Formats: sequence, structure tokens, C-alpha cells
Amino acid sequence: LIERARHSMKERAHDVGVRQRYARGRARGALHRALPHQHITPPDGQLEDRIRSMMFRDPLVPKRDITIMADRGMVTIGGHVRTARMAEEIERRARAIPDVTGVRNMIVVGGNGSVPE
Repeated sequence: LIERARHSMKERAHDVGVRQRYARGRARGALHRALPHQHITPPDGQLEDRIRSMMFRDPLVPKRDITIMADRGMVTIGGHVRTARMAEEIERRARAIPDVTGVRNMIVVGGNGSVPE
């Protein structure tokens, strides 16, 4: 009898927990729908890491010769590459990344870039 009562109490406690989580989720959903949506840009360091990750997957991009800095979505790319085509490609890749609002290309062409021709 005692064991049955204990089991019944556990079931009820579980049901209460499930109902609480459900109600909390419904309330959060209603709040989300009621408030205006705001797009939150990631921190600058996170955006820089994302850009580096996307760009430097290509072995032809000179990792040691390129610098990337972000300031509230505005990205400045600097460094040296051998060809104008590579500088343009790096800029194009940076612009394609979500949350990048603009790109300032400060790459010097014909420098000591380590990109093979």
C-alpha cells in the first residue's frame, strides 16, 4: 500500500513537472510572438573566426599573409597576395558570410604573398 502511494506521488510530481515545462514553453512562445524581432549581430571576435574558417578552407588562400578585423559587422581585410584575382576572391568570400555588413579591402597586390601562381 505504501509503495503504491509512493509510486502514485512520483507520477503526479512528474505530471506536474511536464505541465510546468509546457506552460513555460507556451509563455515564451507568446512573448516571442508579441515582441518585435531584433537581429542580433554576433560579437566581433566570433564574426572574425567565422570569416577565417570560411576563407582559409581553401589551401590557396595565404593564411599567414591575411589579417581580418571586424567592427560591428564591418570587416577590414588586410595583408599581401600575389594576384588581384586572389584579393577580389577573398573580398567576395567575406561579403558572402552572414552578418557581414560591409567589407573594406586593404589587401596589397604583388606583395610577399605565399600564394603559388
